Amino acid sequence: MAKVLAINPGGTSTKISIFDGMEEVLSTNINHDWQQLKQFPIVFDQIDMRADNIQCFLKNSSVDMRDLDAIVGRGGELLRHDFPCGAIEVTDLLLEEFKIASRNHEGSIGAFLADIFARQTGVKAYVASPDTILEEWPLATISGLKGSLKDNRFHVLSHKEIGRRAAIALGKPYEECNLIIAHLGGGISIAAHHKGRVVDSTAANKSTGPFSGRRANGIRPFDLVNMCFSDGMTREKMEILLMKSGGLVSYLGTDDCIEIEDRIARGDEQAALVYEAMAYRISKEICSYTAVLKGKVDAVCLTGGMAHSEMLVDWITDRCGWAAPVLNYPGTVEMEAMNANIQAVLSGQAQVVEYFSNHYMCKLA
Repeated sequence: MAKVLAINPGGTSTKISIFDGMEEVLSTNINHDWQQLKQFPIVFDQIDMRADNIQCFLKNSSVDMRDLDAIVGRGGELLRHDFPCGAIEVTDLLLEEFKIASRNHEGSIGAFLADIFARQTGVKAYVASPDTILEEWPLATISGLKGSLKDNRFHVLSHKEIGRRAAIALGKPYEECNLIIAHLGGGISIAAHHKGRVVDSTAANKSTGPFSGRRANGIRPFDLVNMCFSDGMTREKMEILLMKSGGLVSYLGTDDCIEIEDRIARGDEQAALVYEAMAYRISKEICSYTAVLKGKVDAVCLTGGMAHSEMLVDWITDRCGWAAPVLNYPGTVEMEAMNANIQAVLSGQAQVVEYFSNHYMCKLA
């Protein structure tokens, strides 16, 4: 089995895992000081700092970099939206287009970090299933205004891995399953999986779908217009308001589910109302996808950090359990998903995608 180093840069940390085949043999979460990160407001300026931290950890571990067969970084946003899921080989062109397409999201530097260590070890670097794959039905891409494309970005790695796990639990191939999967994290994305394809989805960062811990989704369009043209408002302030200061934070001052549940237990009625309202909106979005699948749903799947909340999961299950069994996979599965993509390529079970500006080509690794 192949040995793979997986690198997943997040907002204030970088996750590192070493896999031997499908077994995770080493894992750590390198935390970055917030004051240090503030010195690098552009995420691409953080690459050297994060690489140095990774290098320090690896030197102090028992990892022999010469034993690695491949390195995979988290995939961010690309200019093209017509790629299949799977592993994309890192090239100079791919790195350049991550820079052009990125909205200053940490996920887009995963390819750069993988490339640095791949060059050191002489193996290939990959990214796995960037957030801009397109498997949606044409019906699902119409936005309601000509020229305005429906955003199809969602938590691809999480969705596909949970789809695979749910299929195993259901006892049939993912390609034969109809699933509704909800990733409940800092952003929330919900999607309909129809026989191995994500045919419709709710973007996590586009003010659509349910609000989350910090995302201000679900605002009426004309309220947004009024906000944008209010005195002193700028694009930067508006993005912060929608992406960082909305949701639970705007109502309760925190997005910590444990703290909120503690407040509810102590009789905080406002906390109870807002927290259940989030579950209510998540449930409405999940149930809307039963129409996409024409009522033929094998399972509703929950995942992400907020899926650890039994209170939240119980509320969602109560409203959605009529549609299909609710399967809960709390926490993040991105590292396992990244590794699974690369293991499939290195074992010859899947194809690797080479990125080109105006077309893509697949070849056997």
